[in-house]
Amino acid sequence: MGLDKARIPFRGRPLAEHVASVLAEVVSEVVLLSRDADDPRFPGWTIVPDRRPGEGPLAGLESALDHAGGRAVFLAACDLPGLTSELIRHVVGSGRALEELLRSPRAEARVPVFEDRLQPVVALYSPACLAEVEAALERGERALYRLLERIHTTPVRLTPELPFYHPTLLHNVNSPSDLQLYERDRQI
Repeated sequence: MGLDKARIPFRGRPLAEHVASVLAEVVSEVVLLSRDADDPRFPGWTIVPDRRPGEGPLAGLESALDHAGGRAVFLAACDLPGLTSELIRHVVGSGRALEELLRSPRAEARVPVFEDRLQPVVALYSPACLAEVEAALERGERALYRLLERIHTTPVRLTPELPFYHPTLLHNVNSPSDLQLYERDRQI
């Protein structure tokens, strides 16, 4: 991309701040994962440093689960301008579903299915996932989708019938032109 995705301007602020603000509408604590605990890009936000800098989203999930101290983690990539509080609530599910996920001793995740693909970078992970994530990283694995093959995964379908659905709901931004296309498509 040539620049830091987290800092791409979106509606008057960095894209990562947009995503964090949407998360803050639903979850009790929002943290930004970064290579650096003193990351100056986002003053006012809690920064959690990567335990394994440069090792990708799976290592980011490891840091988040470690920081959460036995709580579930809703992981959301910083490049998702279409993320909504309704989508997060839909993925998390009912209070009963969340309680079951937290009580279960097995590693579990609730993962949206969008355009017929699991979306592991915008999903809810149980605290029991930490051991499996650490083991995967020790084996040299870095891909979140591989983790989903090893844990109990509940697919959460995102279909056009949902009131918050939009065709660009989980499209990520890989360039400034992607963001322009996203904005144009949302106006149609």
